[in-house]
Amino acid sequence: MVKKIFLPYYSILFTLCSLFRSRLIFNIMEKFILFFRGGAHHAYNANESKEGMEIMQQWMNWMGGLQQKGILVAADPLLPTGKQVIGAGKRVAEGPYVQEGEQLAVISDISSFVFILNLPYELRPYVMNSEVVQLILPDGKILFGRIASSMPVVDSASQTQNIVLKVSEKNLPVNLIAKVRVAKTVKAHAISLPKQSVLSDETQTDFWVMKLIDDSTAIKVPIEKGMEIDDRIEILKPEFINSDRFLLTGNYGLADTARIKIVKE
Repeated sequence: MVKKIFLPYYSILFTLCSLFRSRLIFNIMEKFILFFRGGAHHAYNANESKEGMEIMQQWMNWMGGLQQKGILVAADPLLPTGKQVIGAGKRVAEGPYVQEGEQLAVISDISSFVFILNLPYELRPYVMNSEVVQLILPDGKILFGRIASSMPVVDSASQTQNIVLKVSEKNLPVNLIAKVRVAKTVKAHAISLPKQSVLSDETQTDFWVMKLIDDSTAIKVPIEKGMEIDDRIEILKPEFINSDRFLLTGNYGLADTARIKIVKE
């Protein structure tokens, strides 16, 4: 949102801007905001006279040429109301005006936006040893963020460190919150089964699956679990093969070597 200086008969030309803002990072660029005085004719009353329309057309032609050259970003006239600084003593007339030090505008460069990861310090080795991390947006979309830098300060209360993550996706709103998946252990060629196929006792100390030995018989096979991720459970022992079949539904409470009937839905 841009705050305008209210000076009468002034027009404002927004060229390439001097301040770019991301969530926490500010970059000063060699771009500027220029203010131009439009004379006695204003954009809001230019159509009241032929002279005013001709002057406004000259402004439009000039700005159109700048835009074709890639110099102009945007332009907008000021409102024809406000205070005037008049007289030798620079006396301020009645009307709204900008105080000294007041913020004029906040202009954001979408290409400078980043995610700030609040990383617990004990997880730092798992994240900083990777160049890319996985981000999960609230709508389920998955992005990959590149670790750009880390802040040299740790929050004294939460013991978290801010890590700057850059993503290639540009069409994202400001203040969006995403989850970051941190891989603590990676195993290649791991054997896993859906969670609903793994059963346990009341104390969750013994685990087993119901494995089909044919189309009408399922046997109870004790297993040793490994990692659990989302809806999958790693099976450490015994070793299964790709052709093995397991019960996913109707398996709870079945005894060993149970007779089953497969119903096609």
